[in-house]
Amino acid sequence: MRKRHALGTVHLDIYEEFSQEMTSRRDAIISELEKLDKKISNPKDLIHFACNLTSKLAQVWHSSDYYQKQTFQNTLFPKGLSFNSKNNTYRTLEVNNVISCIAALSKELGKNKNRISQKI
Repeated sequence: MRKRHALGTVHLDIYEEFSQEMTSRRDAIISELEKLDKKISNPKDLIHFACNLTSKLAQVWHSSDYYQKQTFQNTLFPKGLSFNSKNNTYRTLEVNNVISCIAALSKELGKNKNRISQKI
């Protein structure tokens, strides 16, 4: 967001309105990562990797072999998936915490993007 403001694609008032919120959310994610039982040597690298990965889930899935897909699926959905044949849908009881946080941020950014485009 800071880069987009510097490039002039986000107005100052919009930047000021949302940058504090996004920064606090990022800090909350980092704080949660630091609380994990397994210590991560570089949580910023993990966040960068996870954001990069989630931005291209379909590409990663299609380019993976069977075993990579199994690992990927087990990482995303630790408690597995179930299939409902009546309505042809998948369900899960749990999603990876990091992926869940990124999805929530992405959803919120989508709302903000709509508000930004309406103000312009």
